Parts: sequence; structure tokens; C-alpha cells
Amino acid sequence: MKILGRILLVIGLILTVFTAFLVVTTGHIAGIDPIKINDPGKLTFYWSPITAISFLVAGLAILIIRKKERRRSAHRYFRYYH
Repeated sequence: MKILGRILLVIGLILTVFTAFLVVTTGHIAGIDPIKINDPGKLTFYWSPITAISFLVAGLAILIIRKKERRRSAHRYFRYYH
């Protein structure tokens, strides 16, 4: 779970910094008039800042919950076996 929390945090940080992703494809398109085409080799993906914030919150929640569970289990062990 710790790895999943860290991965979600990193994805959230990347999505916060970069709000769009541009994919450029290369290739020849034959038989089409160039006036009708407006950058056919570029695809842009956009996402909402809410998406980035949700990844950050999910990653933090996983890490915090894991830390609390580990702390609580250590207290149980100490209380019952010592």
C-alpha cells in the first residue's frame, strides 16, 4: 500500500505541473487537400486540476492510514505481550 500511495502522489504532482500532454505523430497522409487539415499529427490531452488534486489526496490518505494502522498495531503488541 505504501508503494501505491507514493505512485498516486507522484502522478498527482505530475498532473499538477503539466496540465496538458501533446502527442505528435509523424506520417504521410496522401490524397487529402492540405487546406482541410489542421495539424493532423498533433493530439492534445487536457485534464482538470481537480483530477490532480484527487490523486494527491488519495495518495496522502493511503499513506496516513497506513501509518496510523502500523502505529496502532505496534501499541497492541506492546500492551498485550509485554
